Amino acid sequence: MEILKNGKKYTVTETKKGWKITTIQGKIEMEYKLNKNDAPAIADVEQFIEEVEK
Repeated sequence: MEILKNGKKYTVTETKKGWKITTIQGKIEMEYKLNKNDAPAIADVEQFIEEVEK
């Protein structure tokens, strides 16, 4: 799944234990991992991305 925020593309992959979120900033690939206990639904992942963008 891809989420666009402020012109940045975030690729979200659901894993057995959580979520993997990747994005590219310049020449650097950033990766975030969220536990399903902290973000049980995709809406929670979207909220996390919103916070990262601040």
